[in-house]
Amino acid sequence: MKQLPAVMLVCLLSVSFGAGAQQPVTDSAIYRQSVSAARAQYMQQMGANSFLYNGTAYERYWNGVTGIPFFLQETFQEGTLLYDGTYYESVPLKYDMLRDEVISLSFDKTIEISLLSSKISSFTIDGHVFVRLLGDSTASASLHTGFYERIYQGKMRVFHRRESRIERSLNAEDKTVRFKEYHSYFIKKEGNYYLIGSSSDLQHILKDQRAGIRKILNGRDTNFRKDPAKAIVAAVGYYEQLKK
Repeated sequence: MKQLPAVMLVCLLSVSFGAGAQQPVTDSAIYRQSVSAARAQYMQQMGANSFLYNGTAYERYWNGVTGIPFFLQETFQEGTLLYDGTYYESVPLKYDMLRDEVISLSFDKTIEISLLSSKISSFTIDGHVFVRLLGDSTASASLHTGFYERIYQGKMRVFHRRESRIERSLNAEDKTVRFKEYHSYFIKKEGNYYLIGSSSDLQHILKDQRAGIRKILNGRDTNFRKDPAKAIVAAVGYYEQLKK
């Protein structure tokens, strides 16, 4: 891989891993502009040789299936990407929830490319942050390696797994084949992942504050059945406030 110039490398690493010290308010805009300019210059120099474009050609595979397998929409949206340790901004992205693949465009914008999942640490689309988690059968048989939306981050974390599947209608007269989306939720607590499939699961994981969690889950706006993600985030946030 082509070596980055030293100054540019520092800029990229600062963005990738976060600067430890706070930038003065008067300098923050200049700092951001400098980093963006350095990154843009590097990408222009690298062009089609950038390792970001070393994926495989993506082909449409769902002719005859109603719907789409993508998160939010089929068209590309500008996002960010942490790929092989380098942070990229303003990258055209879409996320295939059936194949669990992140799709981008070739340097000349003519070919859709499936990026190498193993090199993707995280990406964002429309403000939604996805991270790649590695499954561990010894810790949780339900957590499989793949991309999960991180919907809460504190001492504990909450992840939303989105999966798309191709299904046929149960009605023999209905020949429609369509994409159907499935959702699952995980809490990471003290290094372990827990699948949350019901309010009872949530109360069990947070059992040392069960009474308060039950009160949160009985709220008008935090009904687990209607909106599991909202209920889980509210309960975990409340739990962490109590533990401070």
